[in-house]
Amino acid sequence: MTFEHKNIIGIGIGPSNLSLATLLHPFAYRSKIFFDAKPKFDWHGGLLLSGSKLQVHYLKDLVSLIDPSNPFSFLSFLHKKKRLYQFINAHFDYVSREEFSEYYQWVVGQLPHLHFNKKVREVTLKKNQLLLQLDNQTLTCDHLVMGCGKKPYIPNFARNKIGASLFHASEFKNRYSSSHGKKVVVVGGGQTSAEIMSCYLDQPVLPQQLTWLSSRDNFLPLDDSPFVNEFFTPSYSNYFYSLPEKKRLALVKKQKLFSDGISSKSLEALYQKMYALKYIQGEKDVCRLLPGFEMIDIFKVGDQWCLKLKNNEAGEIKTITADVVVLCTGYEDALPECMQALTDHCLKTPEGNLLINKNYSVEWAEANQPRLYLQNAALNSRGIADPNLSLAAWRSATIINSILGKSVYDVSDDHGFFSWTRTASNHYPLSTETALLDLAI
Repeated sequence: MTFEHKNIIGIGIGPSNLSLATLLHPFAYRSKIFFDAKPKFDWHGGLLLSGSKLQVHYLKDLVSLIDPSNPFSFLSFLHKKKRLYQFINAHFDYVSREEFSEYYQWVVGQLPHLHFNKKVREVTLKKNQLLLQLDNQTLTCDHLVMGCGKKPYIPNFARNKIGASLFHASEFKNRYSSSHGKKVVVVGGGQTSAEIMSCYLDQPVLPQQLTWLSSRDNFLPLDDSPFVNEFFTPSYSNYFYSLPEKKRLALVKKQKLFSDGISSKSLEALYQKMYALKYIQGEKDVCRLLPGFEMIDIFKVGDQWCLKLKNNEAGEIKTITADVVVLCTGYEDALPECMQALTDHCLKTPEGNLLINKNYSVEWAEANQPRLYLQNAALNSRGIADPNLSLAAWRSATIINSILGKSVYDVSDDHGFFSWTRTASNHYPLSTETALLDLAI
């Protein structure tokens, strides 16, 4: 039996693999194809709310930080759309997510090797080949790149209750309906929860009551200061990779608010809306904030949801009611279903995570196997920047260099202000106790 063979196959077409496909585009001599089960490109479509902003700089697009002259950069998009001057004049601090989604769609429309509505059912390793089974197609490849998108995290006690009035934020645009006369609870303390709170407050008819619930002690800002952004550079990613696994896992927890807080401007705008609502419009009882409370159960009584909450400090248990509950509970790692048959062939770390090489390929248990690369699956080995857009182009370029066996893109360390190695230079040695990374935690 013969199968169609490609040099490079990508599974999943999100920003990560779209960056890879874009940076691969100049190398026409390599056969390549990318598949996605979705009918069309969709980047968090359920959360493209009016006014929502990126939390990263627009130059952290698909290509610019690796190849600034690339014709598929965000600036090229603005130029082609005849809006570059006006974009500059607008003095945007951050780009709207709607416009960045339009940029992604613009790139997708120009790459011929992207195929949607194509679900890869299974990937198997047979006779030192990766074999992909689609509905009506079977392929083999030399190099496979998995775009490991994350799936919405829903607490166990709520999973069998999801529906029209209890849903994850990723479905917000599809599930949203008039909240007039209703009690609405927004669960979560990140950027998404702030944007959804703002969306409810912008409606011409307000909810009867709008509750914002978070297990965090407060509604905390994203730490987006210049020195913290050094954690989103290639040099820190390489340094983080060199650390012992237990140290890396501890750092990921300590650095959570470097990537999972609320932008200061969003907090200010939301606070101002609540101020106007309470003190100027006289709507004193609409907004209720409950930081420091964790939802530990949810159940129906009649037509209403009852949320069982636990106070983190006092241990107090209380119950509140709602007509609509929006779960802004984030996302969790999820290897693609089609990859499950491969995991038995992969080496794992002492903590049970897949062992990922420095070039983002998995480490096989057997030698001389084809390369399998993972995009957006190296949080525990590469740090908090891995699921972020910041290093998407650099990671894709690293994978491409590995595939092509030569440095077609410069992925060398950026030599920023921090010295992440244990020795900053030959002249200024740092002891283990005073290494900058240890100061960071």
